[in-house]
Parts: sequence; C-alpha cells; structure tokens
Amino acid sequence: MSPTHKIKGLTEDHNVDGFDCGDEDINKFLKEWALKYNSLKYARTYIMVNEENGDIIAYATVLNGVVELTDLDTADFPYFPYPRMPAVLLARVGRDTKYRGKELGKEMILFCIGLAHDLSESVGCRLAVVDSYTDRVKLYEDLGFVRCSEEEPEEDGERKTVKLYYDLVVEA
Repeated sequence: MSPTHKIKGLTEDHNVDGFDCGDEDINKFLKEWALKYNSLKYARTYIMVNEENGDIIAYATVLNGVVELTDLDTADFPYFPYPRMPAVLLARVGRDTKYRGKELGKEMILFCIGLAHDLSESVGCRLAVVDSYTDRVKLYEDLGFVRCSEEEPEEDGERKTVKLYYDLVVEA
C-alpha cells in the first residue's frame, strides 16, 4: 500500500539527506544543487513527501526547454514555423529505493506532465521532454512518451540516454 503523500515545491525546510534512489548523480543533484537552481530560477524542484514520516519519496526537477524540430516527425506539428519546439524538460527524476514497486515514480512523472499542461495554458508549450537512461525508457513509453528519433542513444557520462517527448495535444 502506498503511503499518504503530498507533492510540493522543495524548500530549505525539507530534509533531503536520507533520500537515495540508487543513482548517485540523481541523489547528488537533489542534495547539492536543487535549492540553488530554485533560487536562481534555472529550474524548479518538486518533491513527493511521505506525510507519516517526512521522507522524500520522489522528486522531479523541471525547467523550460526546446526540442529541435529535426528530432521530431514534423507531420505531427503542422503550421509550426520555428526550428525548435517549446517544451518542459523533466531534467531530473528520482524515486527513493524504499518506495520501489508502489507506482510513485510514475505518479511524479504524471505530476510533471500536469505542470506542463498548466504552463501551456499561459505560454507556448507543446511537449514534455526527458532524456531517459536507456534502462528506464519503457517506463516513459508506458506513460505515453515517444522517442524523438531513431538515432542511437547518446552518451551521458558512462550511461546512454534516449530523448523522449510527450505531446500535450495528442495524448496517449
């Protein structure tokens, strides 16, 4: 059973020290950079908090981004005259290993799609985009994300990533 939880913006009042998603880069960003990015308005980090014990269950960092039109099937985006499509980038997404198997990581991603929908009501924003590690691509595809192109995965340090997008107009 999933714990009672709430999603809210990360603040200095939240204790991030106990968070461990099993990926050092994702852990490090939350612990060392997320608040700084928030204060500089580079990005916004949202956390899913266990209301019973205060644990951070999951987090996602989102920011404005673009996708090169050449990475997309342009037939899906008629009448768009610019070389880049406006998007919300899911820059970092992690779920604590203690909460594995409870669908809470998916819930965090769906929350981010909702943010992108909300933003699209105020400014141009057609896509939600993620550069997913190859071992997590299926998770995003199951939620309706589509690979940007058929190119080989890109190197991101020692791991490979695949760019995927979620079309806010043509939903899964």
